[in-house]
Amino acid sequence: MSFYLYRPHIAGPSNNITTPDIIIDRVAIHTGNTTQLVPSNQLSSQVEIQLTNEPFEATPCYVLVAAGGGVLFSTGIIINSSGHSLGSAQMLVSRSAWRFINLSKHLSTLELTTYNGRAANPKVCGNQAINELQEPSDIMEQISGNREALPRGTMVFCCADQLRYTTTSPESLAVCIEDGTLQRNLTHRIQILSTEADRWSNRPLPRYTVGPAGDVEHYI
Repeated sequence: MSFYLYRPHIAGPSNNITTPDIIIDRVAIHTGNTTQLVPSNQLSSQVEIQLTNEPFEATPCYVLVAAGGGVLFSTGIIINSSGHSLGSAQMLVSRSAWRFINLSKHLSTLELTTYNGRAANPKVCGNQAINELQEPSDIMEQISGNREALPRGTMVFCCADQLRYTTTSPESLAVCIEDGTLQRNLTHRIQILSTEADRWSNRPLPRYTVGPAGDVEHYI
């Protein structure tokens, strides 16, 4: 079974936190008017990733997650090499999440904003109101026939297609959802590293070491 173990920090309306373990084995990307299933092994919550120096596309998203106690609402970003299919994309989801039930009555006050550039001095790339995207309840109904729930093990990335952009330079990217009613935000920041960069100026050979475990028999 291929799956991703999602461990979100779920903030309630009073900012009380719970952190369940959720197995995700069915991942979908909703873009335009279509929903495409993609491999779950390309899903993560990493904050640093490596890419080649080829152009890539970054698409911010809001994310819906099936969970006991009600659907979760989070944020994420899809990274894909330009011209490649969504089936090869990296899907990065924030570990911070809210319960959708606590948002459903004030979705009009939620806004998605993207940033890029250096982490110390980020620049706004663009922003869009969540209610200008596909309604979460419509997506849930399309997938499960239920406007308030998703099938077990399911995660859906809903793309803000108008905020998609292409770049070639490794940099820091961030996607943030601001809740204007409850005055809080969800943010996921990603540092993109080039595969050509090496943190070692002169990379040494590997070494064989043994910790303070007493006599150890070596099978080499």
